[in-house]
Amino acid sequence: MDINIHDLLSSAGKKLQDHFEYLKKTNPHYGERGTEAQDILIEFLNDHLPKRYAATSGIIIDNKNSISPQIDVIIYDAVNSPVYRKDNRVMILPSDNTAVSIEVKSNLSKKELVDAANKIKKAKQLKKTPITNVDQEVTKGGSSISQTLGVVFAYSASSSLEALAKNLVEINNQIDAHLWIDLVAVLDKGIISYAIKQPLNPDISGSFGGIPDAEPIPLPYYITLGISNLGERTINEFFTRMLSHLTFFRKRSSIDLSIVMGGVNRQMMAINSYQFNSKGRVAVADDEHMSGKFHFESNIYFYKKRNDKYIGNIGFVKWKDGGVVFYSGFIPAPVIMIPFYKACGIKNSQIFPSGGNANDWVSIVMRLNAEQFEKIAFSELSQLLDKKGVYLSKECNIPGMPE
Repeated sequence: MDINIHDLLSSAGKKLQDHFEYLKKTNPHYGERGTEAQDILIEFLNDHLPKRYAATSGIIIDNKNSISPQIDVIIYDAVNSPVYRKDNRVMILPSDNTAVSIEVKSNLSKKELVDAANKIKKAKQLKKTPITNVDQEVTKGGSSISQTLGVVFAYSASSSLEALAKNLVEINNQIDAHLWIDLVAVLDKGIISYAIKQPLNPDISGSFGGIPDAEPIPLPYYITLGISNLGERTINEFFTRMLSHLTFFRKRSSIDLSIVMGGVNRQMMAINSYQFNSKGRVAVADDEHMSGKFHFESNIYFYKKRNDKYIGNIGFVKWKDGGVVFYSGFIPAPVIMIPFYKACGIKNSQIFPSGGNANDWVSIVMRLNAEQFEKIAFSELSQLLDKKGVYLSKECNIPGMPE
């Protein structure tokens, strides 16, 4: 017997529909029937989605402690998401990890569509943390999205897809575009969704996942709301749209500790301090590094030759069995640090930020003392900076700067 993916998913959709029809005939209580209807979809999604994701019913919360209404089905990143409340009926999950919000309807009407639109709007209004380097890479190309897809899933509808689409146009007129329903799937009829249409191309070229909550680059194409009468292939299209969105959904597992702590002061009282030595071993910090005793053994200043303008300085601090070089100024930090690394036989070493100023840098711990520091500065570094019209001096002529 031949087997293909299309038939496998279509069969799953048929099973979903049969399960719902059985539910309608055997459960007369409308409210309970609605709960069972969403449970059927949750089971389907958990059986077929990639295991990075899970489907559940629950509430979404953002880092401002704003919450959504009870959402029928939430698809979230189960691998990376913290769970704030675990329960069979009401999970509470962070907005950052919520990929899809689905409202489930037994029989979709205009009234039910309005209800779903309002719930999806509230879910999409929740804040998202901007994508940063804290997020893991999603694709090799670096593309990722953070928005929550808003979906309505119905087992049947009291009117045609075209009539429902016109209802959706009316609803959209009352809601900001980035808060719209992105997709409507009626299992026994088809899909209502958005597609891209280019100005000089008569064809509608592809699906459009959702409008972001940001100022996008103004692109010269149309976003077209349309219907697709798909019949038994509706579940295939619905599942494909879910996977398309989930493929690019962000991976983020960190949370803001200040929010988790509820604003409680997390200031730590120091009991003891340690330092790394030049071999990377940890040892008790020297007494001269204790509060109020920290000092530079040597300071050297950089000035422009043509006008004696100050442009930066380097300082040496003794550090266990060696020392470190601090730099502050407007010349790129590697230019300043490399002569010291070369003199100490260190290749390709890192340079680290020091303090809160973007122009402050510090070296690694080197086998270096104050005398050697000054020798390297006034020989190798001095020659290098001389070509840039800069001279070095131990004299500080900057008003208010400590020696």
